[in-house]
Amino acid sequence: MKNCIKIFGIIALIAIIGFSMTACGDGGGGGGGGLDLTVGNTDGRLTINNIIPEHNGKWIIAFGGYDQDNGLFAAASLSSSGTVTGGLISGGSVTLNVWLPINDTTLGNFNGSGMEEFMLFVMNKTSISVDEMESVFGEHGDEPDWLLDMGMGEVTFSAGIGTMTNLMWFSEFDFD
Repeated sequence: MKNCIKIFGIIALIAIIGFSMTACGDGGGGGGGGLDLTVGNTDGRLTINNIIPEHNGKWIIAFGGYDQDNGLFAAASLSSSGTVTGGLISGGSVTLNVWLPINDTTLGNFNGSGMEEFMLFVMNKTSISVDEMESVFGEHGDEPDWLLDMGMGEVTFSAGIGTMTNLMWFSEFDFD
């Protein structure tokens, strides 16, 4: 059951930025060599508080906003080649930039308002590549080595700025 829930979260992770994989030029998949994203500036900010102490010194990215047409993506940064850099958790807190996917190859400004749900992904390294995200499909349910924990939370945004404090971490539950 634990693996099923983690795989659900990983699928959500890939689904939100999976649009970027369609930009690969040769259609051969893998490598991401032809990936060319346009990553715009954003006013969007997501502050996550009350992160469990075990995650201090680790990195986090988030995906959510499923009420939006294309979802929302939150990280410290995202490169045009598809490298996702997580925000460093310190003192149980982190602030991430939030982008709104505009189309298959463009992430733009998020300045929306309202309540959104997010999936949180704690990583054991600073950044992950598109190749690492794609490899999840090839592992037939194995957890990727970069994923330490997953969580969920709700945030209410006002003009693109929101703070999340009530979190649920999957590591806090015994699914066996």
